[in-house]
Amino acid sequence: MIKIKNTKWYKKENRTNLKKVKKEFNLLNKKLQKEIKKAVSEFEKDLARNSKHNPKAIYSYFNSKTKVKESIKALLNGDKITTNGIEIATILN
Repeated sequence: MIKIKNTKWYKKENRTNLKKVKKEFNLLNKKLQKEIKKAVSEFEKDLARNSKHNPKAIYSYFNSKTKVKESIKALLNGDKITTNGIEIATILN
């Protein structure tokens, strides 16, 4: 389904009738988002059902969800570039 969505958007002949392609793309995108949410909820239900028999799986899932990824690597402050996380936080606050 992802492949279909991407081909709808990136084909050359679709650039002539952009409104129609954009509408189809948005419909496919909504459908895909629903399918992804459904798959995630099914996965979480399976984890909950099998948590007694396989606690390692549920703990690894919890740990993967609690990790915070650093999104800002560097920030330009005046003339110098700041890469330290604490300095970036103070600049943004």
